Amino acid sequence: GLAAAPPPRPVLVNVPSARPVTTSPTLGSGTKGKRSTSGGGAALLVTLLIAGIAGFVVWQSRSHRGGVKLAANAGSATPEAPAGIEPQEQPPPSIEAEPHESVGLPPDKVAARTVGVPEPEEESPDIVFEDFESATYADWTVEGTAFGSGPVVAAQMPVYQGAVGAHGQRLVNSHHTRGGEDDVQGDAHTGVMTSKPFTIERDYIHALVGGGANLEQTALQLLIGNEVVDRLAGDDHNALSRKSMPVAEHRGETARLRIIDHGTQGWGNIGVDHIVFSDDPQFNGGPLAAGEQAPPR
Repeated sequence: GLAAAPPPRPVLVNVPSARPVTTSPTLGSGTKGKRSTSGGGAALLVTLLIAGIAGFVVWQSRSHRGGVKLAANAGSATPEAPAGIEPQEQPPPSIEAEPHESVGLPPDKVAARTVGVPEPEEESPDIVFEDFESATYADWTVEGTAFGSGPVVAAQMPVYQGAVGAHGQRLVNSHHTRGGEDDVQGDAHTGVMTSKPFTIERDYIHALVGGGANLEQTALQLLIGNEVVDRLAGDDHNALSRKSMPVAEHRGETARLRIIDHGTQGWGNIGVDHIVFSDDPQFNGGPLAAGEQAPPR
């Protein structure tokens, strides 16, 4: 609430006391008992001046009473509403605030910035290095006779090999019966396929691998320089299985992939398809369902 203004303070005027009127004989005259009247006139003027000042002060106090009251602890004047009108509350002044840095961010990132939780790192997309859906080995150097002139069509493989679970229409298969060979002659072919160089940019290399389980004779190898640092092989089964190499320690290095078939006896063959570079340890690129098409390259 507003405190009432204190009553006006009286104005004190220091008025010198009127000199006493004395009677003195006039020098050089013979008259006695003549009074001087100059002191009485001055006293009358002072009295009138005091009365005028006091009246002015009283008038000023009454004319301003009820006009402006001082707030008890504000130090600024607030106008008083006229009688009979309810005072209206004034809205607080608006403050233009600059937008916070989290405006427009997803809820998970806003929460992370609010409570100091580290923002989750965005996963890099997978890189399909090779899916063998073309009719030739354009990006590979091929030696020997095991792999033929290009990836085989899965539907044209020998019936006794069964459904191998290719990712798409084609795959690598070193069981070479393209010239009419039987199963024994098909495993007798040997050869090597080497990829173009690439930079390791993900933590895992995934691939579908089938055929013989002998890592020394039938394998998918990872080369850093000329050194074999990792390799994958089948499970003595023609059906392709999901296999993975952890390669995080080699990030940033230049590498090549090499597919070998040095075997000439039973299970002397290898099948490879759908080579993917990923940061996800789980290999999600399994064989396509019947009738499903591989993504375009």
